Amino acid sequence: MYFVPERLQRIFSVTEEGKEATLIFSYPYSFCGIADSFLLQKPSMYFFETLTASHFLRIHYERLQQLIQQYPSIQQFLTSVTASALQGAMYRQIKLQSYSNEKKFQELMQRNVRLSNIVSHKYLAFYMGMDVTNFSKLLNSQKITNHGKCHQKVVNTKPDTGWIELTVDTNHEQIILHRDAICAQSNISVRAGIKAIV
Repeated sequence: MYFVPERLQRIFSVTEEGKEATLIFSYPYSFCGIADSFLLQKPSMYFFETLTASHFLRIHYERLQQLIQQYPSIQQFLTSVTASALQGAMYRQIKLQSYSNEKKFQELMQRNVRLSNIVSHKYLAFYMGMDVTNFSKLLNSQKITNHGKCHQKVVNTKPDTGWIELTVDTNHEQIILHRDAICAQSNISVRAGIKAIV
């Protein structure tokens, strides 16, 4: 099992015909790896791939079991994490089976618009269970602006730096603010964080 302090990874499966399905992306600061293989100590049915050069903190199964014996609260933590992952997986199944491509795309953009800039569109299409061409068409219907751009406000002649992240939905004539921040100290940059999605 790995803990991700930086960069980007994915877990995917491959059919007999060679078709890929991206199951999970992992980001800082999350646990990753093939969880069912690790916890059940069985060969994995999936593949784990780093999409960018990555560093990890890792623990072997035997060492984890030793720590659980020594610190029972670790077992409670693992149970909580597993339950949360199962809940996320069930919700994802609902989306894959009942949401239209447009609704899946809109939800992805609302949850984390940065994915479209840091993850290959091919992998995002696989993740959402749609054709790459359809994903590209949906992406082209939205214009991403000011992503990762700094902005400043001036207070008492001193500049404060921040960032803003928004999308312009040309189909529905909407501007969607995803998140922003500004540093209260002058001449110090602030950066956006990244969350894991399941």
